[in-house]
Amino acid sequence: MTTRKKILRWAGATLVSLAMAATPQTVHAEPRPQLPAASAATASSEDTAPKVAVPKPSKLEKPPADFPKAPEKAPEGKAPTATGAPAALAPAMLGSFDRLDPTPSGFRLRGWAADHNAPSAALAVYAWDDTGQSTWSTANTYRSDVDQVYPGLGSYHGFDFQIPLPSARAGHTVCVNAYAPSSGSIGLGCRTWDTHAFGTNEVFTTEVPSPTGTVMVVQGWAIDPYTSGIATVVVRRDGQIVAQSNTGASRPDVAAYFPAYPIAGYSIGVPRTATNGTHTLCVSALSGGVEQTLNNGCTTYTEDHTTYGSLDKVTRNGENALVEGWALDKDLGTSAMQVEISVDGQVVRTVAANTERTDIVAGFPGYGSAHGFSTTIPARPGQHTVTARAINQGPGADGTWSKIYDSSLGVCPLS
Repeated sequence: MTTRKKILRWAGATLVSLAMAATPQTVHAEPRPQLPAASAATASSEDTAPKVAVPKPSKLEKPPADFPKAPEKAPEGKAPTATGAPAALAPAMLGSFDRLDPTPSGFRLRGWAADHNAPSAALAVYAWDDTGQSTWSTANTYRSDVDQVYPGLGSYHGFDFQIPLPSARAGHTVCVNAYAPSSGSIGLGCRTWDTHAFGTNEVFTTEVPSPTGTVMVVQGWAIDPYTSGIATVVVRRDGQIVAQSNTGASRPDVAAYFPAYPIAGYSIGVPRTATNGTHTLCVSALSGGVEQTLNNGCTTYTEDHTTYGSLDKVTRNGENALVEGWALDKDLGTSAMQVEISVDGQVVRTVAANTERTDIVAGFPGYGSAHGFSTTIPARPGQHTVTARAINQGPGADGTWSKIYDSSLGVCPLS
């Protein structure tokens, strides 16, 4: 190759380098963690994890106006001097603050930073937050995506380090700068995260009614950023605490996003209340004594503890009187109520309301049809009061219905 061609080739390469430095390309803003080539066959947890509703930290291109100032240059020894860096060119720096995630030991910060004019340099990285905390690290971890977008820049320009969690539960901002060997710097942006407890209540399951059971089960996941995976979950009904428990169930889908919190799942039974009507149920998580309502954390539902039924008729049946009716307690679901039959206040029979009454199904869908009762009592001469009392279980009151029966007429004269 002639000297003239060598010069032209060198000049062309220099112009390409300068163009790249002047118009940096964009590596995907939220890159998934990349693995070294030797382990490339192992899938990232983010690639295989089911989708869960996770908080999305907001990103700022630069610190807010009242934010603490960053150093103008890296301190001695923080940024290694690269060999072969063109001394006459200003640093052509670029990079990205990709992710901010909570862990019990601090915010985890991930991203990359590099200098086109010093591709072998591992840049110093400075992180600081709105409380004045700060820390240094080095952008020297493996990031194959950087070299794919910027060929020749190299793959060891990633950073992955932590800054302590601020003590106050609140929204906090963390900013990151990178510093080149020539003492230039570039802002990689800022990210915010609210350090209150967070999570999602995914299910409000209405329970099959029972006299002493739960009215509902709440299920989901919750994280207290300051703990090692255990969070306290509180359930309030109409503002009052009715249930409280800790997380402890394995949630691999959540752990794929937040590996420091592998047992963030919960399932809590909510006890019934004795009060009829519509109630508001809210699920929250505690952190440092501060409650934070979870995503999808509130719902309204209706509890009805009324005893429904009727004493339909009392009729003469030979030497006896036939007593028929029905009784239903929503707290028992499809189970039968016990019904006491009395004459003039004296109990003479106790029967189960478990015979078929298809006529009531439309009015009480889901409770079945076996809620009827039919029994005989001795027919006494004269006029008497026959009462059916359906015995309530759990919240609510008994159901009582009466008819006046005259055996000489063979049927109740009053209904």
